[in-house]
Amino acid sequence: MLLKERLAKFASAIFAIFMLGIIVACAAATGISILRNGLGADSAAWVQATGSIAAIAGAVWLSSVESFRQRRYRRREREEVAWGVRFAIVLARNEAGEIANEIIDGKFSISIDSIRYWRQRCTNARYLLNNFATRSDHIHPAIVQEAGNAILLMEEMEADVEAISECIREKKEPGRQLIESICMYHVHFSSLLSRIDERMNGVREALDRGEDMLPLNELWRE
Repeated sequence: MLLKERLAKFASAIFAIFMLGIIVACAAATGISILRNGLGADSAAWVQATGSIAAIAGAVWLSSVESFRQRRYRRREREEVAWGVRFAIVLARNEAGEIANEIIDGKFSISIDSIRYWRQRCTNARYLLNNFATRSDHIHPAIVQEAGNAILLMEEMEADVEAISECIREKKEPGRQLIESICMYHVHFSSLLSRIDERMNGVREALDRGEDMLPLNELWRE
């Protein structure tokens, strides 16, 4: 793979040198024609040829620069979306941590008001995660996967909150296992954050190797 990249860069350099050589040769021929024959038909033809070749070389160079700029812009945009997914998971982890703290600080004393606030926190976090998970401009499928995992985790947390709410309505004490499950969700979200950071590091390294594009040819190389 490294050899192919070097050969491609070498070929581009050779092409640039070749085009520059042609332009210089045409310019020199134009100057010689003017010195020998003055501003006549021959010199005008050389001027036109030099201008045409320079225009072609300029168009090729501009196309290459614009292609690079578009790739870099697209990468930055999608990295920002990936950052948004990470922020949504951080928010979900923080909400889960706040709920766990409220349970521990209250020594497992749970009221209808606290259940209402928990629902609001879970719903807001899930809406934000859903917003990012349904986007089609992610930098890599792994980001979509982690957003989906976070949504599933939040849905499980909401189900546990509903189970506690049912216990409160029936004037029963929630079981210790259910309470411990609620208190562990912030740990699960922290694990998701660690994994998405690791995956994004790998994605960015791949983008660097592919010059701001995923090096898909590595997948099917012989």
